[in-house]
Amino acid sequence: MNLDRVPFSTFGSYLALGGRPRADTPAGPLYLRTLQGDAPRKEVLRLDLLDPAGRRVTPEARLDPTRLTLSTPHGAAELIFDGPRTLRLRARGPSVRLDFETVGWYDFLQQVTPDAWHLNSFSNRSQYRLTRLAGHVSVDAPWHVDRSERIALTLTPGEDPTLELVIEELPPGSVPRASHPDFDDAHARAETAFHAFAAAFPGTPPPPRGRVTAAYVAWSGVLEPRGFHRRPAMVMSKNWMTQVWSWDHCFNAVALAAGHPDLAFDQWLTAFDHQTDTGALPDSVSDGARIFNFVKPPVHGWALRALLERGALGEDRLREAYPLLARWTQWWFEQRDDDHDGVPAYAHGNDSGWDNGSFFTRGGPLESPDLSALLVEQLDVLALVAARLGQDGEARAWKERADALTAATLEHFWTGTHFQPVLSGTHERVPSRSLMRCLPLLIAPRLPHSVREALVRDVTSPEFLTSFGLRTEARSSAAYDPRGYWRGSSWAPATLLVVEGLERAGERALALEVARRFCAAAGASDMPENFDPETGEALCCPAYTWTASVYLEFAGRLSHAAVTPALDVSR
Repeated sequence: MNLDRVPFSTFGSYLALGGRPRADTPAGPLYLRTLQGDAPRKEVLRLDLLDPAGRRVTPEARLDPTRLTLSTPHGAAELIFDGPRTLRLRARGPSVRLDFETVGWYDFLQQVTPDAWHLNSFSNRSQYRLTRLAGHVSVDAPWHVDRSERIALTLTPGEDPTLELVIEELPPGSVPRASHPDFDDAHARAETAFHAFAAAFPGTPPPPRGRVTAAYVAWSGVLEPRGFHRRPAMVMSKNWMTQVWSWDHCFNAVALAAGHPDLAFDQWLTAFDHQTDTGALPDSVSDGARIFNFVKPPVHGWALRALLERGALGEDRLREAYPLLARWTQWWFEQRDDDHDGVPAYAHGNDSGWDNGSFFTRGGPLESPDLSALLVEQLDVLALVAARLGQDGEARAWKERADALTAATLEHFWTGTHFQPVLSGTHERVPSRSLMRCLPLLIAPRLPHSVREALVRDVTSPEFLTSFGLRTEARSSAAYDPRGYWRGSSWAPATLLVVEGLERAGERALALEVARRFCAAAGASDMPENFDPETGEALCCPAYTWTASVYLEFAGRLSHAAVTPALDVSR
């Protein structure tokens, strides 16, 4: 994997190593970063290898799921994680320098034993214990009033060319380890943990490298419970999109359901841990902050159905999930139906997840066919769960509401050839050629046959389908930009919802072909947030967990398919 795009981390860890600290910077030196949401600065330490003359050298990096190897003409260094809070370094040949490049208020390094130093990184809202296990150490951290004037630590080899250092994060209330196991034994445990995680996903890889990368991005994307994360939370990326957004987590939950049911249910619940009394979910959550300025689309019922079908939910979990999903569904009808026509609306593109999508060229509030379809699906799932729990009266009520909203969806949005959004209140149609208009495929069994057929033709036409998957805006649209975020770029969640809709419409071969094309692009580009539908080039935040999760979901479906057809569709 490419270290400039895929950071080195491990399951549960708030630490990550990478060579590209921000989206707007080119690849460069290797930094240890903290993922704590309230940290004003993410880069903790710069790590350099030195030649015998003490000069920095640029190593060749090899990133495997459980080991980062940095090679130079003078030898190599290996880095591994020994659990989520402990980074281990072992070098043979080169010296190693750790730089705390910008010292701020109250940042300091203090020696606490002959072989250990305490780093108080107030700038990063974190603390660390640095322990030497082999090699010589020189420290440059002179005291200045209330902090160290500068902070640097250099390890050099003695008669034995081996250097070994432990960097241990110390969250509030934790204490440093009393001892550290053998480096190779620690690495063997990490390998066992990763391979167990990866092996639990169903199916075989298409191709092997993509499967390993996807499993690693998902596995290493988990943070341990801390702050507002009340359970293990798979963040979107350990690059710079280090939060959980309240629809992203559902795609991760679906992919985890078959092989990791406990972790899958944790992901489904992670936004509901912060549900308001009125039923709203936050827009995003990190360990240090929650944002409620926006919401995200109600994909939670669809995701819960997937967990249920894959055996991840027993009766106790259904009883826990049911009232949460019911309140979230009610919130849309009670708080986002300003014209009281029974059809909820988005206030902003961010609420839809398609932030700058062309549906929102006239602002909002916007009644949108995708929102209504997702709510129909959610009402159907509530009816299903209520029946499973013996609440037959509630099940009938949810189904009747789903029937009514299905009828309203067709009346409000269907033009005779496609779905089109309308402004709330005036019901003025908003012209758009966004892929969003095809998302009602998700409720295909409820739609008239002619509507299903029109949606299938639309979504699999050259306007949307390319060699690399699906455009999010039609090719001939005036708004189309292949690098335009939700105005053209290919995205994992939209692709999975469309593939699910094609399956439900009885078009399994088409669904598998779309999945195959997506996997080819995502696997070649290290699971980016989105990619160019014309070239497959990775765009935006690299190593994104929902892309990895959708890849793993499709990999399982493709491996169980008797036939994966190749469609003759020109880009």
